[in-house]
Amino acid sequence: MRWLNRDFLTGGLDEAEWQGRIDDHEQHVSEIAGRLNSGAELLAGATNLHDAQLREWSHTAGILRLRLLIGDLQAGYEWANLTYNGAALVSATAEEVNTWSEKAYEIGADEIDVVGPDRFEHRALLWPEGEFAVQFTSLTVDRSPATPQDRVSTWD
Repeated sequence: MRWLNRDFLTGGLDEAEWQGRIDDHEQHVSEIAGRLNSGAELLAGATNLHDAQLREWSHTAGILRLRLLIGDLQAGYEWANLTYNGAALVSATAEEVNTWSEKAYEIGADEIDVVGPDRFEHRALLWPEGEFAVQFTSLTVDRSPATPQDRVSTWD
């Protein structure tokens, strides 16, 4: 994570630095917005992943799939199926992601970046621990209804 790291998520920054991280990240997203395409632009605001629960994942033949429960009681819940094409998992092992999805870890913060011509990187910081990044060439996000009962406790 470049801006929204563990100190940002856990209150390890004073208010000015915390706000500075948000401002710097938003400025970066504004600067790269014109280069986000092939679905990567969906991660720049249209798909809010804060507090999303990682419920399932798979990675085969350059395709990474995440099944997330997104939303909250006020906005409502949805299943979001993210499919990253031309995907490479970085910053984590398959074993780590298995553990995180089995325990329904939450995405505390995420960042989108451009790492090459038509190549993007999505970084996610998880709660209570862990982080991963996926580099990809295109992304699709399919949504379907969910209910508050679909949410599982991560505090057990």
